[in-house]
Amino acid sequence: MEKVQRWRGAFVEAGKISGYHLLNFKDEAECIKKLVDDIFPKSLQIISPFPESLVGMKSQVEKVTSLLDMESNDVRSIGIWGMGGIGKTEIANVLHQRYRHKFEAVCFLGDVGKLHQKNGLTWLQQVVICKLLGEKLTLTSEHQGMNILKNMLR
Repeated sequence: MEKVQRWRGAFVEAGKISGYHLLNFKDEAECIKKLVDDIFPKSLQIISPFPESLVGMKSQVEKVTSLLDMESNDVRSIGIWGMGGIGKTEIANVLHQRYRHKFEAVCFLGDVGKLHQKNGLTWLQQVVICKLLGEKLTLTSEHQGMNILKNMLR
């Protein structure tokens, strides 16, 4: 029954998509590929239940969820602050898994501080750009990466 509900949800989402016209593509195969690439990641996501490994964290996740107010069309930005090892990244990851299907593009980077120390800001920028655009770019400077990201996120 769960699988049937997921399929129904996928078809509802597919029905909301408009704007694909066969004349805008060189052939049917290209149109179908574009359609599948756009719909599949969004519509067939399985929203996993709360991970049982996060003992005692459910209330914290729910508090952050209420701050996000995902039903609103307003832009939201939150910060999760605290000492190391208390589950900040895990809370963020649970929220990412729960809501990623609602966005055109997503990117989750855990332990950014460690990744920055090890690989540098330009590398982090390349990872984010690759995950959001699906393109691998070689950045020559942090400034270049910052400009590309600013333009992408507008």
